[in-house]
Amino acid sequence: DVRRRRHRQRDDHRGVVGHMDRPVADDKVIGRESPAPRQSWVDVARGVGIILVAYGHILRGHFVVDPPTWVTSQATLIYAFHMPLFFILSGLFLWSSLGKADFLQSRWKQLIYPYFLWSLVTMALESALSHYVNSPLDLHDALLIPFVPFEQFWFLYALLVCQLVAFMAYPRKWLLLPIAVAGLLTISVIDGGWIVIRSFLFLPFVLLGVFGKSAFDRLSHTLPSRQLQVAVGAWTIFAALWISGIEGMTLLLGASGSIGTIALAMLVARSTFLSALGRASLAIYLLHTIFSAGARIVLARLGLPPTSILSVMAALIAGIFVPYVIWEWARRTNRTSVLGLGN
Repeated sequence: DVRRRRHRQRDDHRGVVGHMDRPVADDKVIGRESPAPRQSWVDVARGVGIILVAYGHILRGHFVVDPPTWVTSQATLIYAFHMPLFFILSGLFLWSSLGKADFLQSRWKQLIYPYFLWSLVTMALESALSHYVNSPLDLHDALLIPFVPFEQFWFLYALLVCQLVAFMAYPRKWLLLPIAVAGLLTISVIDGGWIVIRSFLFLPFVLLGVFGKSAFDRLSHTLPSRQLQVAVGAWTIFAALWISGIEGMTLLLGASGSIGTIALAMLVARSTFLSALGRASLAIYLLHTIFSAGARIVLARLGLPPTSILSVMAALIAGIFVPYVIWEWARRTNRTSVLGLGN
């Protein structure tokens, strides 16, 4: 009996040692954190946002001369919150990434390289097709890219400025509040035409994501009825501000519209279509004008006026789905980094 107990104890010990030597399947290793699960509602919110971005640019590109009231109304409505939405979403994960050793290096991959690459590509295409585009340009404008963003690429420039401001404040999160206030006061005194100064208009939205992350996380885990209440409340505030026409409500309009969109995204977080577009949102943002304008030019050559609904819808489909296909191909072939199209 004593011999059996000794053998059993020795086998148990070997079993424990053998288990420790094997890789742990769920990645729960001492001193190593498991990667956070991807939040589907964030991707859905990005998917909604990128559709609005593409549609807003198409409206402005197709109705250049004397746009009808419905076009100006829709465009103004979309522009009131669609870019603040992306700044808020970027802020959700910003603070946790600031402490990483490769934060500054990763800015090159995620923001700087895509900014320069696709600004130059888009400028070259528009210069080559100057007879067909709405606003012809000179390739000498490429020299101004480090200082003056080209077309929609201002977002990457402004986002980089906001993230660098947060990096300089880290780890003192509270310091971001007086910096944001000082930035808004500066804009009210100095002409905000310079992109570095204008970027401070969007810093409050980044801070809403930074400081509101825990609240958004809690909301994402509540009942759908609660999420619907938040969505209705946020959109009610947005509608009241919009109808009132009070000046100086830009920040509140952007915040309420973005929160309303986020709450709705949580309600449809299982939407694989919107989630897929959200994961490819950077690629769509970088490429959508190329393909939507290309669709408009081709259809115009075929006799279809840009102001027709068919032309608008064709441009929207081309502007969203062609970049998505390119991103999917780049992802599957491990070329997203080389092409500056995100992860």
